[in-house]
Amino acid sequence: MAAFVSGSVSSSWNSNVSKSAVCKRERAAVLMVFGSDTVATAKKCTVRVEEGNKTREIQVDAGKNLRRALLDAKVDLYTLGGKFRNCGGNGACGTCVVEVLENPYGGVTPMTTKETFLLTGKPNTWRLACRAEVTSDLAIRTKPKQN
Repeated sequence: MAAFVSGSVSSSWNSNVSKSAVCKRERAAVLMVFGSDTVATAKKCTVRVEEGNKTREIQVDAGKNLRRALLDAKVDLYTLGGKFRNCGGNGACGTCVVEVLENPYGGVTPMTTKETFLLTGKPNTWRLACRAEVTSDLAIRTKPKQN
């Protein structure tokens, strides 16, 4: 038997529930399986995506790889050349670059050394989607152009 609970996480839960498994954000969604001490959390983040002249929002689980989330949502992430020569998300080519428009330092995980190297000379708001995990709501632009 399972129940879906949405909203703030209460501290009055049974002590056998692992506190590390409970998302501390107010927007946490908690799936509790009764009769067991297993709790799975899934915080949803809103990612506003600007693709050329159209904008849309997608819902992404916190901690999900940004590239994977964009591809799952059928976002056109790559330029024509990038479609043929991308590295499949291994952080080696730099073709999955996105510009973070809102929340650049809190919406995704910090830059890796490899990512910093590949984006040398690019604006600080550019990220490789394959190297970033979504941590909170953010807005991005695909296929950014450097001025």
